[in-house]
Amino acid sequence: MKHVTLTTIALSTILASQAEAGFVKNRSGWEELTPDAQSGYVMGAYDWMSQVAPVEDNLSIHNCVINIGFNSSDMIEVVNNFYSDLSKWEAPPFQALLLGLRKVCSKYLSND
Repeated sequence: MKHVTLTTIALSTILASQAEAGFVKNRSGWEELTPDAQSGYVMGAYDWMSQVAPVEDNLSIHNCVINIGFNSSDMIEVVNNFYSDLSKWEAPPFQALLLGLRKVCSKYLSND
C-alpha cells in the first residue's frame, strides 16, 4: 500500500509540473509559474528557438549565450526585464526571451 501511495504522489508531482509548463500567453501567465517552471520554460523556449525555429540570427544569439555563459536564471531575468515595460505585458514569454536576447546580444548580431 505504501508503494502505491508513493507512486501516486510521484505521478501527481510530475503531472502538476508538466501542467505548469504549458502554454503561457502573457506576463500574468509568466508570473503564475513557479521558479522551477519558469526555468523549464526559458530553457525549453531557448532550445526550440536555437535549434528548431527559423529564427533570424539564431546562430549569432546562440554564440552570444555561450560566450556570455548564460544560464536559466539569466534568461528568466531577461524575460522579467522585458516585462518591466508595461506596454509589453500582453506579449508571450517566448517573445520576451527572443527580443530580450536580441537586445543583450546586439553586438553579436551586428553585421558592421
